[in-house]
Amino acid sequence: MDHEQAGMPPGKAVLFLFPVAAYVALFIVLHSLLGIETVWFGLLLLWYWGMEKQAGLEPLLKIIFPGAIAGVGLVYALIILPELLGTPGTVAAFILIAGAVVCTFTGHAGMFVNGATFLCVAVIMIPAISKTNADFLDFAKTIALSCAYMGLSAWGMERLGKARAESAEL
Repeated sequence: MDHEQAGMPPGKAVLFLFPVAAYVALFIVLHSLLGIETVWFGLLLLWYWGMEKQAGLEPLLKIIFPGAIAGVGLVYALIILPELLGTPGTVAAFILIAGAVVCTFTGHAGMFVNGATFLCVAVIMIPAISKTNADFLDFAKTIALSCAYMGLSAWGMERLGKARAESAEL
């Protein structure tokens, strides 16, 4: 969202920085006082809530919280199922991820499969990912391949949609 959409000129946005900095500092202090070490994770969730959901209470209760809990549960299943069940657990974990992707594409289960779910899965998986010895070049290659794959998929779906629409007109 740019400043014109937000209705806040840059000068006021700079002044807004100070209360927001105090708010974030309090968030960090609370984590410290409670002995919670993953403050960086909370900061990302806080940022997502403010960025995507404009820090509203209803989106927090209906999207962010259930989505985040679902994300934690999904990662737990992705890690535990293969350990407990071997190959069948790996297949079950793959089906869970595929189901989450389908829900994302179709808009089903939006309370539990949403941006907060994705954020939690991505962040919680960092320790497992860090064990792969991936470097920045690997990430750049993954971005290039992933974007090409998604672009080709989107192009194919658009072509398929146009072909269906044309055949429906006949």
